[in-house]
Amino acid sequence: MRNRAFPNFELKTRNDGGVVIGSGYGFLNNDLQVGVAVKTLYRIGIEEIITVNEILANSLGSQIGFSKWGKGIGVGGDIGVKYKVPDFGIYTLDWLNPIVAATYQDIGKTRFSGKAPDTPQSVSAGLGVHPNLGWVELSVVTDFREINQKVGFLRKLHAGVEARFRRFAFVTPSIRGGINQGYPTTGATLDMPAVDIDFA
Repeated sequence: MRNRAFPNFELKTRNDGGVVIGSGYGFLNNDLQVGVAVKTLYRIGIEEIITVNEILANSLGSQIGFSKWGKGIGVGGDIGVKYKVPDFGIYTLDWLNPIVAATYQDIGKTRFSGKAPDTPQSVSAGLGVHPNLGWVELSVVTDFREINQKVGFLRKLHAGVEARFRRFAFVTPSIRGGINQGYPTTGATLDMPAVDIDFA
């Protein structure tokens, strides 16, 4: 609306619902894990620019009515691998407990019938270390998503730290902090025998 030359609203929404079936398998004493998934989705969405003139002319029904929404069914597949890096007899590697992982989602592009937009294939990779300091267990992780797509670096980057403390009385607390596509994130958990309380 601040564009005085062409005041407008930009409407963009996509909604998915469906079923995902997957399974994972362990190899090399479970140090290497491979997972696969198949998904069937129903997608409905719309992307439209609505001008003030169209609002004043009361023609929104023809612009964004249900018949204008893209709808369709799509079937896609994902595969992922996770590998616990051996310590090679090196104390530091044993202490850090590094794990690397990669995923290939929407293999070959998940195509939808009708006017529903397709989902492009996506490749992601990540690394995590999990040192134990005795009184606290740490997880320091980072991953880069949509590596094969032309998006900004910050949109690809996700990283975070979680600290899980020793049980105190009947509560095991943990705190988290990180970055998600350039935005800071934080959270905490109080793990109790009957219930968990999470903050984010």
